[in-house]
Amino acid sequence: MWQSRLQLARGVDDSLIYLNGMQSSAIKTNNSQIGWQNTLEASAFGSVLLGLENLYQQVTSDTAYTQTTRKVSSLFAGYTGSHDSHQFQANLRQDRYSDFGIANTGLLGYGYAMTDAWRVTASVSTAFKAPTFNDLYGPAGWGSNPNLRPERSRNYEIGLHYAADEQRVDVVYFDNRISDLIAADNTWTLQNLSAARCNGIELSYAGRFGDTGVKAALTAQDPRDADTGQALLRRAKLYSSLGVMQQLGNWKAGGEWHYSGTRDDYDINTFMRTTLPSYNLVNLAVSYAVDKRLNLSLRAENVFNKDYMLAHGYNTLGRTLFVGLSYQQ
Repeated sequence: MWQSRLQLARGVDDSLIYLNGMQSSAIKTNNSQIGWQNTLEASAFGSVLLGLENLYQQVTSDTAYTQTTRKVSSLFAGYTGSHDSHQFQANLRQDRYSDFGIANTGLLGYGYAMTDAWRVTASVSTAFKAPTFNDLYGPAGWGSNPNLRPERSRNYEIGLHYAADEQRVDVVYFDNRISDLIAADNTWTLQNLSAARCNGIELSYAGRFGDTGVKAALTAQDPRDADTGQALLRRAKLYSSLGVMQQLGNWKAGGEWHYSGTRDDYDINTFMRTTLPSYNLVNLAVSYAVDKRLNLSLRAENVFNKDYMLAHGYNTLGRTLFVGLSYQQ
């Protein structure tokens, strides 16, 4: 069976950059993208995905950018299939950047079902990330660097998975090795790190008990400069979360807890290395289904109004409240 899809997308992002409390620059980014995907599915063979994409980016600003446009033409193909207890996946992608040349990436994955409930997986993949216009040519004082190189990475994963009776548990060991990681130095100027590595374990659980849903996750990792062993900025060694959602007729109510451990950063005033404290956040949500199409929702984030920083010297939102009304035909 063949399935074909053509997709058009256009996005506009307007933003203001403030330095030392004063507006430094106004930036408008336009993204125009067209993509085509074609899928061949055969029960005995698996499925093959073929596709094309073309992206055109343009930036306008009251700050003079050295470069204001970028074109990316992409080709990609993928295969997924299974035989008895074995599952296979292979992906290939080529991106042609007008400013950075050709980037080839891919993935190889394998899974083996030991029983109906237990499965092991392994994968190796590569990735490519080009610097943004702001990274390269942003306003003075923003830390931009026109000499930045793209990030390239190789990622390894091994996992053990359990799924049965509306319960799912996943344990994954990962090892990500990145060359030319884009990171700020102690003057807040973006630079390329020659080699970075982040390896660790992810544990996750999702389950249902009648009308109650529970989700939990834990990540323990070691993000570091592979040459010096120094911790990477703004990346904690420990993250965790817990969420509970209860269905009560047309009502749904629940809450989330998020934790992040300490992170390294540079002091915004002294430019010396400092430590961002750990933090806990609690979010609550409730919704009411008026009918199958109309839904009312109320969400409170950072309920206890915790004061925390994701980057040194920059405040985050305190307690916030969101009210929503959604309709689906």
